[in-house]
Amino acid sequence: MKRLLGYFWIWMAALYGSPAAFSNPPDPASLTNPAHPAGHGPAYQIALLLPLDAPALKQAAQALQMGFFAAAGRESPISTGIRVYPTTGQAQDILESYQEAIQDGVEMVVGPLTRNGVNALAASQIVTVPTLTLNASAIEDIDPPSHLYLFGMNTADEARHIAQLAAANASPHAVIVTDRSELSKRLKAAFADEWIRADNITSAEEFELGSQDKLAQLYRHTSEQDNIVFLALNGFSSRAVRLFIHPAIPVYATSLVFTGSSDPTYFQELDAVQFTEMPWLLQLEPADIQHYRQPDMPTDTNLQRFYALGIDAFQLALRMLHTHTPENIAFAGATGHIHYESPNQFNRRQIPAVFRQGRVIPHN
Repeated sequence: MKRLLGYFWIWMAALYGSPAAFSNPPDPASLTNPAHPAGHGPAYQIALLLPLDAPALKQAAQALQMGFFAAAGRESPISTGIRVYPTTGQAQDILESYQEAIQDGVEMVVGPLTRNGVNALAASQIVTVPTLTLNASAIEDIDPPSHLYLFGMNTADEARHIAQLAAANASPHAVIVTDRSELSKRLKAAFADEWIRADNITSAEEFELGSQDKLAQLYRHTSEQDNIVFLALNGFSSRAVRLFIHPAIPVYATSLVFTGSSDPTYFQELDAVQFTEMPWLLQLEPADIQHYRQPDMPTDTNLQRFYALGIDAFQLALRMLHTHTPENIAFAGATGHIHYESPNQFNRRQIPAVFRQGRVIPHN
């Protein structure tokens, strides 16, 4: 039997907001579900599958777990049990942990976090309770189990949203700047697929980065007025490439460009680049989520993304348990506006923003 990180009643999450909760834990029977009187509500059992035993993923998993428990502990008040199952992130380990959770009698599973774990779970025959994954990667050539729902941070979805925003410029031609990474290729494909759906669009082409000579070509290549540019790149590469794009040409990117850098020249060199970002990092989250900001939460921008994802994962899981009708769920969360899309995905719509004069400015 795989080692378990213990059984947590929901009051344990209060540790993130109240040191006194450690020495004087509340009676679990006093915690109530909003739909039931105190002491008479169901104690939901939720399994949280995270790659806490994977060195490369441990920090992200810990940040997500912290956000999940911060949200759980501050729901006022509910009776919820959470079991944390650490995994290595490998497919077989995830499947074994999932089966262990089912044997332990949980009513819902949240996780896994890794792309291969989600795909392995989707291809298995073991999904028997509502399961909310933490990776929204598309499941290819698989009919997902009826209880499996996708949720997570998917930059390909961002690329599709960016294509919709860019199409409003009525420019007929898109230049998609890529590098040789698999992520860049996925972003290019997602943007291009959405771009060609627009009525006013005529064409899109890829410009793959290479030598310094290629960057000089990029300036000439993008100087036509009817162009827009999409950067299917990370922040570091986008910053370097921006200098070689004609300043009058609209430039778009995903949230990968927003690294949280404290270097003012970083923002200045990305001037006029439009992108989307989660409300949490723009500090525009709904008022009822603002109190999830804790002194001990991660300060690194990427880890804050996972912390925010943990907040919304709990909020979404709770709604799924309460309503039993996922298709009717929609709410404004820390990571964006969350809504259901058939057949099995919860999508996030982030806030449009732009780098301007050394700052990040939200815009419509």
